[in-house]
Amino acid sequence: ALAALENFPEAEVQFRSALTINEATHGAIHSRVAGNLANMGWMKIEQTAPAEARPLLLDALNRQQQIFDGDHPQVAYTLHHLGRAALLEEDLEAAEDWLTRALQMRDVLFDADHPTLADTHLMLANLKEAAGDTQAAIDHLQTVLRIRDQRNPLSDDSRSALTERLSGLQAASSDQGGP
Repeated sequence: ALAALENFPEAEVQFRSALTINEATHGAIHSRVAGNLANMGWMKIEQTAPAEARPLLLDALNRQQQIFDGDHPQVAYTLHHLGRAALLEEDLEAAEDWLTRALQMRDVLFDADHPTLADTHLMLANLKEAAGDTQAAIDHLQTVLRIRDQRNPLSDDSRSALTERLSGLQAASSDQGGP
Protein backbone atom coordinates (compact mmCIF):
# COMPACT_ATOMS: atom_id res chain seq x y z
CA ALA A 1 0.00 0.00 0.00
CA LEU A 2 2.85 2.40 0.78
CA ALA A 3 4.43 1.80 -2.62
CA ALA A 4 1.08 2.45 -4.31
CA LEU A 5 1.03 5.85 -2.60
CA GLU A 6 4.54 6.47 -3.96
CA ASN A 7 6.13 6.59 -0.52
CA PHE A 8 8.88 4.39 -1.91
CA PRO A 9 11.54 4.91 0.80
CA GLU A 10 9.10 3.93 3.55
CA ALA A 11 7.72 1.08 1.44
CA GLU A 12 11.20 -0.29 0.87
CA VAL A 13 11.89 -0.23 4.62
CA GLN A 14 8.62 -2.09 5.22
CA PHE A 15 9.28 -4.65 2.45
CA ARG A 16 12.82 -5.33 3.71
CA SER A 17 11.55 -5.68 7.28
CA ALA A 18 8.86 -8.12 6.16
CA LEU A 19 11.44 -10.05 4.14
CA THR A 20 13.74 -10.37 7.17
CA ILE A 21 10.89 -11.45 9.43
CA ASN A 22 9.51 -13.94 6.91
CA GLU A 23 12.92 -15.48 6.23
CA ALA A 24 13.55 -15.84 9.98
CA THR A 25 10.08 -17.27 10.59
CA HIS A 26 9.56 -19.47 7.53
CA GLY A 27 12.99 -20.02 5.97
CA ALA A 28 14.35 -18.81 2.65
CA ILE A 29 12.15 -21.01 0.46
CA HIS A 30 8.66 -19.87 1.38
CA SER A 31 5.87 -18.19 -0.57
CA ARG A 32 5.87 -15.15 1.73
CA VAL A 33 9.59 -14.60 1.18
CA ALA A 34 9.22 -15.00 -2.58
CA GLY A 35 6.21 -12.66 -2.47
CA ASN A 36 8.21 -10.03 -0.58
CA LEU A 37 10.96 -10.21 -3.21
CA ALA A 38 8.49 -10.00 -6.10
CA ASN A 39 6.75 -7.00 -4.51
CA MET A 40 10.10 -5.29 -3.97
CA GLY A 41 10.84 -5.89 -7.66
CA TRP A 42 7.48 -4.40 -8.61
CA MET A 43 8.26 -1.37 -6.45
CA LYS A 44 11.61 -0.88 -8.22
CA ILE A 45 9.82 -0.96 -11.58
CA GLU A 46 7.39 1.68 -10.33
CA GLN A 47 10.42 3.76 -9.36
CA THR A 48 11.74 3.26 -12.92
CA ALA A 49 14.68 1.27 -11.62
CA PRO A 50 14.42 -1.90 -13.73
CA ALA A 51 18.09 -2.82 -13.25
CA GLU A 52 17.41 -3.04 -9.51
CA ALA A 53 14.11 -4.88 -10.09
CA ARG A 54 15.42 -7.74 -12.20
CA PRO A 55 17.66 -9.42 -9.57
CA LEU A 56 14.86 -9.24 -6.99
CA LEU A 57 12.37 -10.70 -9.44
CA LEU A 58 14.76 -13.43 -10.60
CA ASP A 59 15.40 -14.37 -6.96
CA ALA A 60 11.64 -14.47 -6.36
CA LEU A 61 11.10 -16.60 -9.47
CA ASN A 62 13.81 -19.05 -8.44
CA ARG A 63 12.21 -19.48 -5.02
CA GLN A 64 8.70 -19.73 -6.48
CA GLN A 65 9.78 -22.49 -8.85
CA GLN A 66 11.07 -24.43 -5.84
CA ILE A 67 7.82 -23.88 -3.93
CA PHE A 68 5.08 -24.25 -6.54
CA ASP A 69 4.58 -27.19 -8.84
CA GLY A 70 3.44 -26.08 -12.29
CA ASP A 71 1.49 -22.94 -13.10
CA HIS A 72 0.79 -20.58 -10.21
CA PRO A 73 -0.53 -17.00 -10.00
CA GLN A 74 2.53 -15.79 -8.06
CA VAL A 75 4.85 -17.18 -10.73
CA ALA A 76 2.78 -15.54 -13.48
CA TYR A 77 2.94 -12.22 -11.57
CA THR A 78 6.71 -12.44 -11.32
CA LEU A 79 7.12 -13.39 -14.99
CA HIS A 80 4.93 -10.43 -15.97
CA HIS A 81 7.06 -8.01 -13.96
CA LEU A 82 10.30 -9.50 -15.26
CA GLY A 83 8.92 -8.70 -18.71
CA ARG A 84 8.08 -5.15 -17.64
CA ALA A 85 11.61 -4.67 -16.26
CA ALA A 86 13.21 -6.02 -19.44
CA LEU A 87 10.97 -3.78 -21.56
CA LEU A 88 12.01 -0.71 -19.56
CA GLU A 89 15.63 -1.69 -20.18
CA GLU A 90 14.80 -2.08 -23.89
CA ASP A 91 15.77 -5.75 -23.80
CA LEU A 92 12.98 -6.68 -26.19
CA GLU A 93 13.99 -10.33 -26.60
CA ALA A 94 13.98 -11.00 -22.86
CA ALA A 95 10.80 -8.95 -22.42
CA GLU A 96 9.02 -11.01 -25.05
CA ASP A 97 10.14 -14.26 -23.44
CA TRP A 98 9.01 -13.27 -19.93
CA LEU A 99 5.74 -11.71 -21.07
CA THR A 100 4.86 -14.62 -23.35
CA ARG A 101 5.49 -17.07 -20.53
CA ALA A 102 3.37 -14.92 -18.18
CA LEU A 103 0.53 -14.77 -20.70
CA GLN A 104 0.63 -18.53 -21.34
CA MET A 105 0.49 -19.20 -17.61
CA ARG A 106 -2.27 -16.67 -17.01
CA ASP A 107 -4.27 -18.19 -19.89
CA VAL A 108 -4.19 -21.52 -18.05
CA LEU A 109 -4.90 -20.07 -14.60
CA PHE A 110 -7.60 -17.48 -15.26
CA ASP A 111 -10.80 -16.94 -17.21
CA ALA A 112 -10.38 -15.44 -20.68
CA ASP A 113 -11.67 -12.07 -19.44
CA HIS A 114 -9.50 -11.82 -16.31
CA PRO A 115 -7.92 -8.36 -15.87
CA THR A 116 -4.41 -9.76 -15.38
CA LEU A 117 -4.52 -11.06 -18.95
CA ALA A 118 -5.31 -7.52 -20.09
CA ASP A 119 -2.28 -6.26 -18.14
CA THR A 120 0.04 -8.69 -19.91
CA HIS A 121 -1.53 -8.01 -23.31
CA LEU A 122 -0.91 -4.30 -22.71
CA MET A 123 2.76 -4.94 -21.98
CA LEU A 124 2.98 -7.12 -25.09
CA ALA A 125 1.38 -4.30 -27.11
CA ASN A 126 4.06 -1.94 -25.79
CA LEU A 127 6.73 -4.47 -26.71
CA LYS A 128 5.38 -5.09 -30.21
CA GLU A 129 5.05 -1.37 -30.85
CA ALA A 130 8.66 -0.83 -29.72
CA ALA A 131 9.76 -3.68 -31.99
CA GLY A 132 7.92 -2.15 -34.96
CA ASP A 133 5.32 -4.93 -35.22
CA THR A 134 2.32 -2.63 -35.54
CA GLN A 135 -0.24 -5.32 -36.36
CA ALA A 136 0.69 -7.41 -33.31
CA ALA A 137 0.49 -4.27 -31.15
CA ILE A 138 -2.98 -3.57 -32.56
CA ASP A 139 -4.09 -7.14 -31.86
CA HIS A 140 -2.91 -6.94 -28.25
CA LEU A 141 -4.56 -3.54 -27.68
CA GLN A 142 -7.85 -4.83 -29.11
CA THR A 143 -7.64 -7.75 -26.70
CA VAL A 144 -7.03 -5.34 -23.80
CA LEU A 145 -10.13 -3.35 -24.71
CA ARG A 146 -12.25 -6.49 -25.13
CA ILE A 147 -11.20 -7.88 -21.75
CA ARG A 148 -11.55 -4.60 -19.92
CA ASP A 149 -14.97 -3.93 -21.48
CA GLN A 150 -16.17 -7.33 -20.25
CA ARG A 151 -14.73 -7.07 -16.77
CA ASN A 152 -13.18 -4.29 -14.70
CA PRO A 153 -13.85 -1.46 -17.18
CA LEU A 154 -11.29 1.29 -17.65
CA SER A 155 -11.95 4.83 -16.54
CA ASP A 156 -13.22 7.09 -19.33
CA ASP A 157 -9.82 8.83 -19.55
CA SER A 158 -7.88 5.55 -19.68
CA ARG A 159 -10.23 4.06 -22.25
CA SER A 160 -10.04 7.20 -24.36
CA ALA A 161 -6.23 7.19 -24.25
CA LEU A 162 -6.09 3.51 -25.19
CA THR A 163 -8.61 3.99 -28.01
CA GLU A 164 -6.61 6.95 -29.36
CA ARG A 165 -3.43 4.90 -29.24
CA LEU A 166 -5.15 2.04 -31.08
CA SER A 167 -6.50 4.43 -33.72
CA GLY A 168 -3.03 5.90 -34.22
CA LEU A 169 -1.52 2.45 -34.70
CA GLN A 170 -4.30 1.47 -37.10
CA ALA A 171 -3.72 4.64 -39.13
CA ALA A 172 0.03 3.97 -39.21
CA SER A 173 -0.62 0.38 -40.26
CA SER A 174 -2.88 1.40 -43.13
CA ASP A 175 -0.33 4.03 -44.22
CA GLN A 176 2.21 1.19 -44.41
CA GLY A 177 -0.17 -0.96 -46.44
CA GLY A 178 -1.36 -3.07 -43.51
CA PRO A 179 -4.90 -4.45 -43.10
